[in-house]
Amino acid sequence: MSVSNLPEILIVDDGGDIKSYCDRFLGNRYRYYWVDNGYDAIEAIKKSEPDLVLLDKNFTKISRSRLIGKYPENEGIAILQKMREFSKVPVILITSYADPASVRSAIKLGADDYIEWDVLDIDASLLVHRIEKVLKESRLEENLLVEKYNALGVIGRSKPMVRVFRQIEDIAKSDVTVLIIGETGTGKEVVARAIHDVSGRKPFIPVNLSALPKELVESELFGFRRGAFTGAHQDKPGFFEIANGGTLFIDEVSELQRELQVKLLRVLEDKAFFPLGSKYSVKVDVRLIAATNQPLDELVKDGGFREDLYYRLKVYTIELPTLDERKEDIPLLVDHFVSLYSRSRGFEVYSVTEEAVEYLVAQSWPGNVRQLENCVLRALTYADRILTLKDVVTAREKGIEEAIPIGAELRKVLSSMKLQDLERLAIEEALKSHNWNYSEAANSLGIGRSTLYKKAEEYGIKKKGK
Repeated sequence: MSVSNLPEILIVDDGGDIKSYCDRFLGNRYRYYWVDNGYDAIEAIKKSEPDLVLLDKNFTKISRSRLIGKYPENEGIAILQKMREFSKVPVILITSYADPASVRSAIKLGADDYIEWDVLDIDASLLVHRIEKVLKESRLEENLLVEKYNALGVIGRSKPMVRVFRQIEDIAKSDVTVLIIGETGTGKEVVARAIHDVSGRKPFIPVNLSALPKELVESELFGFRRGAFTGAHQDKPGFFEIANGGTLFIDEVSELQRELQVKLLRVLEDKAFFPLGSKYSVKVDVRLIAATNQPLDELVKDGGFREDLYYRLKVYTIELPTLDERKEDIPLLVDHFVSLYSRSRGFEVYSVTEEAVEYLVAQSWPGNVRQLENCVLRALTYADRILTLKDVVTAREKGIEEAIPIGAELRKVLSSMKLQDLERLAIEEALKSHNWNYSEAANSLGIGRSTLYKKAEEYGIKKKGK
């Protein structure tokens, strides 16, 4: 097994005793890294979730300024509680003394195992045995989640996607409002459908606000009664009424006009609304899932989105990774799309060459899963039974040409530029053409607003006079 494939272990220990023990007895079985305080532990897990955490229960050497909890002797428990707010990474708690009450408390709070130092001093092989046992149980759970959600159309087995699967498991059966955040093409509706499918609710009603004319949004969401306006010849139920008993998925919720945000807030709070032209409210049992590729917190600061609605929507938040953040899922996605379109569109393609997959993995996908899907679909039109490297290269190049029609001279200039220069040029031109409106520029580029901010800062792109 290569070093990169070894299980990764995070050691959280203020004195470094656990790390020293691992240096002596674990050898090269695992990759492990050490932090000496709870704050760094939380950041490390959020940045790149390890396969397992070895957590010291009793902190004695760290300064109080770096404590998450109130008392050093229970700092490990405080860190465990904080971790469990956002992650189910397996945790083995190591303590000087494992009294029954502490053991029960730790297991109840989410520890997967509990070991005393005195026992480790007697038997050095015990730690490896316990680690392997916890990792095996974790892998089994992950495999079951991968099979379940891949069957529901959410394709992937990378750490970021397993984290998403676990989040779906946590909230699918409840009625809490969910906010799905992700760049264009990351699969927000697919995840919303999976939440709905696991919930057992019916029906699932998807609505994309950006696809609705602004003057029709209110009547489409809440319906109207006959005579409400010119042309309203009969009652028409809105999406909330149609979704009664099921799930209403509102995509691009950031596009909702401010005057309608109040009405949406009231529906969430009262489970009732007034259709246009009606004196009587309609009661509904609807589970709302909203999605956005915009940073709503920034829109709240700018006054474009109500703060009270923002907090009502983000009762539970799922952040979807970009495709570039989970490239190991690309082979699975390619196989899925080849199988899907071979069945539904009649392509007689039965396999994909290794070189074709390697090429697709090596590319950058700013349009995320949707861009990859379109590329594979286009490649299938060129393929003859086997999808080859030539097919996918041609498909990707054709896709770029169709997205950006260019002449021979311009093509020659662009081909001589570095990728970073092209990206910088595209960002700068998008911002200028949209009068430095980051939301509109981000939409035109097919990326999230937060990503655009980061890229603009990285390239030093600023509006003149600022």
